[in-house]
Amino acid sequence: MTENVQIEKPLFKPFIERYILDELNSLKQGQQALRVEVAEKVANAQLYMSDRAINYTSSSMANIFYIITISVSIIVLLGRRSLRDIKETVEVMTSKKVSDLILKYEERLDEVEKQAKKCSAQISKSQKVLTNTNITH
Repeated sequence: MTENVQIEKPLFKPFIERYILDELNSLKQGQQALRVEVAEKVANAQLYMSDRAINYTSSSMANIFYIITISVSIIVLLGRRSLRDIKETVEVMTSKKVSDLILKYEERLDEVEKQAKKCSAQISKSQKVLTNTNITH
């Protein structure tokens, strides 16, 4: 009862097809995993670059504000000194002008006093002359 069965087609063909389908499925899954991994790496790289750009911008802005604050402080200090110098100069000039005016008025007053003394001396002389003349008459 053993019959010899002749196989016209090879029996392993469905196994080869199954193997090829499994390999294709494995390749497809690998490609999907690779796609996901590349997408994650790209997203992480973009996130890292965005973080660096934000840090650079915030550091630059902070440095600019520090520079502005320092320069304004220096200008304020120099301006304050300048205002103080101007105030002192104005005070010195004012006191000098007042002193000059006081000296001029003192000189004028001395001249007026001298003229007043001369006039009073002349008036005294005139009174004496008048008194002598009256006595003589």
